[in-house]
Amino acid sequence: MTLLRQLADGSRQRRHLLAAGVYSLAALPLPTWPIASRAVATVRADPAPGGRLEPAHAAAAEQMMDVFSAVDHAFGGGHSRTALSSYLAHDIGPRLRAPASPRLRERMLAAATQLAYLAGHMHFDDHAHGQAQHYYQAAMDLAAANNDRAGHAMSLRALSVQAGSLGHHSQALALAETAVTGRTHGPPLRQAFLYGQLAVAHAAIGDRQAALRALTVAERSLDRATSTTLPPIGGYHPAALAHQEAAVRALFGDRPGAVIALSASCATARPANADHA
Repeated sequence: MTLLRQLADGSRQRRHLLAAGVYSLAALPLPTWPIASRAVATVRADPAPGGRLEPAHAAAAEQMMDVFSAVDHAFGGGHSRTALSSYLAHDIGPRLRAPASPRLRERMLAAATQLAYLAGHMHFDDHAHGQAQHYYQAAMDLAAANNDRAGHAMSLRALSVQAGSLGHHSQALALAETAVTGRTHGPPLRQAFLYGQLAVAHAAIGDRQAALRALTVAERSLDRATSTTLPPIGGYHPAALAHQEAAVRALFGDRPGAVIALSASCATARPANADHA
């Protein structure tokens, strides 16, 4: 049974197996943009017993993303990650298999991608790395099912952040490089989000020039961004850039520069700026 089917399976045994998962380097995906048909088949494999998907179901999922995101901002991932996991298993999973119009299915898949990504972030924030990896991979599969290249790239980036935080620097770099593949013409804010992590990943393996190049791309992309509204996932802002600059400088032994950059990050950060990285 695939991970997406596990998310849709409400049995105690399946939920226990998912919760008991451990972080696995072997499970790390390194796909460039995939053909989405395999993921689509996974999502649509069985008819749902609850009837058709309605606009109200998608609207509820979108609002629940706002609710869980607000709770995460206020209290951290450990406060409600179990509730979000239950919501994904009991509500979102079955909805994904319900008959629906193409447009409504796209809307529901988009909401499901964001919720799975947020679940990954909340588990990561609570150091539940096996579960975090599962949910990030679910978000990646859901994005593929929805022909959502941006969501797919951001999920790879999240897996890169996680791998790097656990000391798996070569895997983190491979994931970050895959995330930026084909994203040279994406919106500036998204480019900055992806390239900032690529800079940190290069720095972690000691490639100074590549790290500085990626950091420059992130900075220039952020300067070109015109939107002041951060997306539900993948938000990027000057505080995030300064934080990643601090990480790069620290990795190269520039402690004074790292302190200056980190101070700038703290000075410009706002609670609403959380990017669920």
